[in-house]
Amino acid sequence: MQRLFTIHEDVAIQSDGSPSDKEKKLQQFVEKHLYTLFAVNFVESEFDVNEYRIDTVGLSKDNCPVLIEYKRGSDKAHVSQILDYLDEFKKHKRSFRWAVRENEKLKKLNIEPEKINFKKIRLICLAWDFNRAAVNEAKRDTNKNLELVTYRFFGENNLLLEWKTGEPPSSPSKPQQATENIQHLCEELSLGIAKFGGDVRRDDKEEFRRFARRTFFACLRSVPLKKKVNVWIKLDIEKDKIISEFIRDVSNIGKQAGNFDWEISVSNQKQLEEALYWCRKAYQEQKPSSSNIGKEPKRSRDKEPSSSKPEKSTSINYAFYRSSPDLQRLFDDFKEAIAGFDGAIHEYTQELLQFKKHGKVFACLRPYQGLGKVQIWTSLDPEDEELREGFTLDHTYASGKRWAPRHCNLRITAGRQELQEALNLCRKAYDQTRP
Repeated sequence: MQRLFTIHEDVAIQSDGSPSDKEKKLQQFVEKHLYTLFAVNFVESEFDVNEYRIDTVGLSKDNCPVLIEYKRGSDKAHVSQILDYLDEFKKHKRSFRWAVRENEKLKKLNIEPEKINFKKIRLICLAWDFNRAAVNEAKRDTNKNLELVTYRFFGENNLLLEWKTGEPPSSPSKPQQATENIQHLCEELSLGIAKFGGDVRRDDKEEFRRFARRTFFACLRSVPLKKKVNVWIKLDIEKDKIISEFIRDVSNIGKQAGNFDWEISVSNQKQLEEALYWCRKAYQEQKPSSSNIGKEPKRSRDKEPSSSKPEKSTSINYAFYRSSPDLQRLFDDFKEAIAGFDGAIHEYTQELLQFKKHGKVFACLRPYQGLGKVQIWTSLDPEDEELREGFTLDHTYASGKRWAPRHCNLRITAGRQELQEALNLCRKAYDQTRP
């Protein structure tokens, strides 16, 4: 026997549980608190499957459909009824995917309807009580994931649930927030990797998300229970000695999702930036899958400068390797914005990323780690522009002694704060470029 007491001003009052006056009241209460009660995200009420209407349909935290029915009685027929609903539901997978796609809350959780797992559908039947025949019937059907749950209302806001078959979810309210945070990290990692180049290919599996250039170089897997995203990358262990408390060598242990060398645990923004840095290196070590036009160049490994014989590479590969994650993102933001100008194409030279219109270069980019900024050469005439001192420089004096074409005589040095101002000047150079 179970009892619930409400304590108010040092007075304990025993509450008498009673059936809900209407199934609808119970349904509204459960749907409002569905994730806290059952670790299920609400999808839709009164889901239509031919001649049946399922009271509540939801999506579990492991992306499986959940069907819920509410009853006042305890008859064995309730078990047969929800099993009939299950058979009909399986014929309406497309309708359920559409309901998930249209649910605003699920959109914010970045849930992809195409990845719903219909092989493991969870059934929940809520009733005031279940007789022995109903419980035995549910236990015999071991392949149906059927949970018989009794309820008691105490006052207006207290609900007691007891599982007659199946098991209650473990601490569902906390993992929900963790799931949202981890999904956000996973999406941010995916967007960052996609920006490495136009030849990045993404391959989504049920548990993994892999990225390839010519072959797979990185793989992501969300681990909500441990509040992290695992990132596996392919890098030469002998050449890249990584020492970090959240990065480990997995080259000699069991493989997950493919033949990778390093595992990076990502649970915060700092680790995310570190992971993107190493993912970029893994990407750069692979040969391009097709033409270099509009894509990242082949990143050959530059040797470290020798202390006895100082030497500095002038290649953009070397500049990118030495750039911080913040500078890499700033460079990518410039690249993406300028590439968005109508008709603009971009290609890499040994030293620079060049942008052309009508076959003519109007802007060139290069990361400059020393200042933590991006240097841009444009085809604007320094004599004709009212330019801010310290932000731009007349570079005609260095014509023939630098990487940019001779007609790109205005050099801009821009950080995150100057990004929009620099892009405005690049747009002006673009507009002035004629066939």
